[in-house]
Amino acid sequence: MCGISAKIKPPWPLEHLLFLVAAVIPTWRVVPTRGSLPDLSFKVEWKRRLALASPRRTVARPRAATAFELLRVCKELQARFEEVEVPLLIVHGGDDLVCDPARVEELHGRASSKDKMLRIHEGMWHQLVGETQEDVDLVFGEMVAWLRTRAERASPAAVASGGAA
Repeated sequence: MCGISAKIKPPWPLEHLLFLVAAVIPTWRVVPTRGSLPDLSFKVEWKRRLALASPRRTVARPRAATAFELLRVCKELQARFEEVEVPLLIVHGGDDLVCDPARVEELHGRASSKDKMLRIHEGMWHQLVGETQEDVDLVFGEMVAWLRTRAERASPAAVASGGAA
């Protein structure tokens, strides 16, 4: 998560006063969300119902301190995108209403990594596992292929240098 979508962020005054609310009443569930996260995250209905049935999943509003920390961490990450130097595969749903696809495009553009790939899947939502099985297979197939390619590239080098393959 590089940035919270403007479509789900708290309203402007609350977003800018959240530090104060979080400091005074951190557990207060004051932060309104624009829509139910499961409804915005899982496209396939049975997967949404399964997520909602989890005893660990909450449908309550986020606590003030949690919302503040999410916003704070996103800002800090955005300020440090250039520091990313490792091989980077970014996979994102193009119709994600929870996390902003523009932020991952910015990460891809600003990251210092020489080996980086951005895949925005148009029409897909926040939880890529919440898509149709065909789309899940496509996304995870791309991820496995990306990892396999890098593992194959590294394998001969590891053998030549005397390391384990």
